[in-house]
Amino acid sequence: MLQKHRNIIPLQEFWENGPRGQPIWTAVFECCTGGDLQRFITHWERKHPAWIPSLFVKHYVASMAGAMGYLHKGILDINFPNEVVSGHGRIIHRDIKPANIFLRWNSSERDVLPDLVLGDFGLVCQERDSATPMGTPGHKPPECKLADSMPIEQIVRTTFLTARSDMYCFGAVLWSVITSQQFDNRRHIYIPTQMVKDISGLTISREPAVMYLLAASLRDNPAERPSTTELVAIGAKMQQQVKYLTGVLGLRMPPDSYAQDII
Repeated sequence: MLQKHRNIIPLQEFWENGPRGQPIWTAVFECCTGGDLQRFITHWERKHPAWIPSLFVKHYVASMAGAMGYLHKGILDINFPNEVVSGHGRIIHRDIKPANIFLRWNSSERDVLPDLVLGDFGLVCQERDSATPMGTPGHKPPECKLADSMPIEQIVRTTFLTARSDMYCFGAVLWSVITSQQFDNRRHIYIPTQMVKDISGLTISREPAVMYLLAASLRDNPAERPSTTELVAIGAKMQQQVKYLTGVLGLRMPPDSYAQDII
């Protein structure tokens, strides 16, 4: 059972029913009234001519560093990466995408930053148990294509996805947050270096760490992608920057940044 974490959606209830030998598992998670990140991006694109602010991009990086640092390494606080949950196995999500990241409000004000919470754990597993390619078409990392030339007997015995596969999906969402564009590697060929050039005029392009994460996390070779340790280190710095920008300088999100609450 996962411990409570600010960037992981909490399980509220869990039960089993259904006929004998054919159990049906039901899990009830927290309802995040801000909806999901895809809804936020769609609303922003419709309401604002400008790009999503760098403040929110940094907040995304810090939040997912928190979520992935906990899943992959058992880190409860990215500011203290050496303090980990005892006995925590290496867990991978396998389906990180905008529709699986939720906005949780801790304030009635809507010009602040909500918690960004990773949810939908239907494909989650221990990394060592990750057989067969999984994920959402358009967001699946390139290593899933290895299965195309394999017989089914080999597919079910092969570990395709690792923590660095989650890193690819993190980068895909980062691209969507920066550009407000839907990531879909079925229809587009993404060349990381060209992607960085394409957004060179944006304010966020002046953040070398964010540009590194964008370009490196989308590399075809999983071994060349950033490690979770690197993401956590960068995320901790982004988190401190966000706290300074909002707490000391009083920076806020523009009016009408968010869609209406779902309930």
